[in-house]
Amino acid sequence: MKVHSNFTGPKSKKRLIAFSCATALASFAFIARPAFAEEAKADNASNLDTTTATTANVETTADLVETKVVEAPVTTENVASTENTTNVSEQASTSTASSETASETASTTTSESQAPAESASGQTREAVTTDRAAGETASEPNETNVTGGQYYNETNVTGGQYYSDDQGNWYYKDASGKNLTGDQTIDGVRVSFREDGKQIKGPDFYWSGDLRRYFDDNSGQLQTNRYLEYKGNWYYLDATGRPLTGEQTINGQEVYFNNDGIQIKGDFSGESYSYPDQTFYYDPNSGARVRKEGLVQNKKGQTFYIKNDGSKFTGIREIDGNIYYFKAREAASPVDTGVLQKGISILLEEGQNSPRSYGYGTPINITRRYYFDSVTGQAVKNRYVQENDGWYYYGEDGNAIRPQNGEANIDGQIVYLYANGRQAKGELVLDNGILRYYDPNSGARVTNTTLTINGMTYRFDENGVGTDAPNPNGYYSDDNGNWYYKNANGDNLTGAQIINGQKVFFRDNGQQVKGAYGNSYGDLYAFYDVNSGNLVTNRYIDYMGNWFYVGKDGKPIKGPRNIDGQDVFFNYRGVQAKGEFGQDGVYMPEYYYDKDNGRKVIEAGFVKDNRGLTYYLDEKGEKVLGLHEINGDLYYFRQGGAYKYTQLGDMWQDSINYINGKIYYFDQFGKAAKNRFVFTEGAWHYFYGDGTAATGAVQINGQKLYFDTNHGRQVKGAFAPDGHYYDENSGELVTNQTRTIKGVTYHFDENGNATKV
Repeated sequence: MKVHSNFTGPKSKKRLIAFSCATALASFAFIARPAFAEEAKADNASNLDTTTATTANVETTADLVETKVVEAPVTTENVASTENTTNVSEQASTSTASSETASETASTTTSESQAPAESASGQTREAVTTDRAAGETASEPNETNVTGGQYYNETNVTGGQYYSDDQGNWYYKDASGKNLTGDQTIDGVRVSFREDGKQIKGPDFYWSGDLRRYFDDNSGQLQTNRYLEYKGNWYYLDATGRPLTGEQTINGQEVYFNNDGIQIKGDFSGESYSYPDQTFYYDPNSGARVRKEGLVQNKKGQTFYIKNDGSKFTGIREIDGNIYYFKAREAASPVDTGVLQKGISILLEEGQNSPRSYGYGTPINITRRYYFDSVTGQAVKNRYVQENDGWYYYGEDGNAIRPQNGEANIDGQIVYLYANGRQAKGELVLDNGILRYYDPNSGARVTNTTLTINGMTYRFDENGVGTDAPNPNGYYSDDNGNWYYKNANGDNLTGAQIINGQKVFFRDNGQQVKGAYGNSYGDLYAFYDVNSGNLVTNRYIDYMGNWFYVGKDGKPIKGPRNIDGQDVFFNYRGVQAKGEFGQDGVYMPEYYYDKDNGRKVIEAGFVKDNRGLTYYLDEKGEKVLGLHEINGDLYYFRQGGAYKYTQLGDMWQDSINYINGKIYYFDQFGKAAKNRFVFTEGAWHYFYGDGTAATGAVQINGQKLYFDTNHGRQVKGAFAPDGHYYDENSGELVTNQTRTIKGVTYHFDENGNATKV
């Protein structure tokens, strides 16, 4: 019996607080330069240009940001937003007014809002000035979607006085002579005092060191509804004075603040591990989200290509006639997703824009190979490149892949290129029965010479065709029938050799391999004819109870393939899938392969794998997941887990299951019980026509019964949570009788209500 389960603050009341101007403050004004005033044109309707990002020969696209600039009104209204992002209205802060306009606005709204401008000691309070500080107004702050803030005490304190100590710290003594502490509203101005009574001026920090709020450096007034620059970073302070975080729309511009409230400029939103379509680029000057395709750079100097929504492009991209590669997201290393790649090569399968990056599957049907210059990031063309596994030549289109491996004339030299593009250097090549050798330095075909290679001597004619030179010893066998080959020096050959036009292999002790060459774990490396010892190619091999298929190079192939017109699959070891699923990559769908012939099943029906687990495939051959009705019966196929397609879809059998808050029972055949009682897990259950279990007080077949709500178990011989007693045999509600239960006598009326007798 198995049990499976699929079960999957109050907001504080916010009140708008209007600023009241009470006590006159001489020389107090907030100079409000708008958020993007330095970029704004005189007509307040300009476009903002991004910084041109240039990496080597890659020129980034300028003029990516199209920002509408709007004149700030003298007074503003609260504008509610139903969007997920906070739309802070054009009120106290604007991103479009000139510095002179903003300063004038501020002087009319805030110059008389603070306690005495001059203290008894002659100290004068002056308004804080920032490069992009938005002026405070008397308008009510927009509170739409602003969370996490704490509102000030609305009690307006008057009648007291400010005073300072010898160190220049300010205090406020109320009318009773007591120093105020904490957040206060004094003469209509929001201020704050520490526990010792000292007024907070400048930044107020969290214990972590992050900016919590900011109070004017001179007046001590809480800064709200405005941009603030602090230590080179920009913040937007909401109606409570707290920095906004996440996606926001301020004065019609899409902006983003990280978890510390710092505005993202010239970089991407979100964390480093974000998916490329979930992180967006923001202009380095304005901070507005860029919604135009083009090249950009982040603060690390890395180059990206963004789409028209500001998200990262990944894969191959042609720009100005040159091919570039922007890194696809990888499970093992997602940090640099979208970064322009340099000094690397990639393999692309047919129809794909990026290399296979997930899972363990083997890339097949490779049609393109590119190498990207270590300086410019451009795909190299018409030149050789030395890589880790050898030399490659990249042609006019930047592609190194050759549809047919074979000889090619490059720069006047006859060379040999394998199917993957790698050049043969210092290698014997047996191609269609013709033996040739290619110089280890230049890679050019060798002609008109005799060479000893791997202990064997060969002659190469004017066309480079090689033949075996006389070898005095050759093959010989021992008493056990094992074969060896002595070269001209009398030494036994080892390893891979080409003798008499055949590819053969000798173990380290000189013994020739005939038959399978593998390891004790059942991994096959190659297969050699049991009689001749020649390498077997392009055929199925039965080895240690598993089937393999060796390709034209004699090595077992892997992944999904089409062989003799049949779609088949070989796992990471090369073992053919039979009676099991094959999955070429973690996020790729799994397909079932017939237990007898190994053919891919692409039709609807039940299948059973080698573990005895049952699945149901749809008409495409993909696993059905979740609740599914088949021929009038209801089944459940397991869903969920870390990956959508991994190890899922097995049919639940002989088990109580909890699915989306409802209870089901699936019998030994996987069918959901319907319209019947089922005894399982030591109790009776009842399941309706839709397969769900009865819970609570119900009436079935004219009987009033009760089933517990958590597990659907029938209550018998006990009081149920509804206060009624249900018969120990039938489970029916007890009515109109007197019973003694556990030494206590009850009388049950016609409704089953119990009264002690």
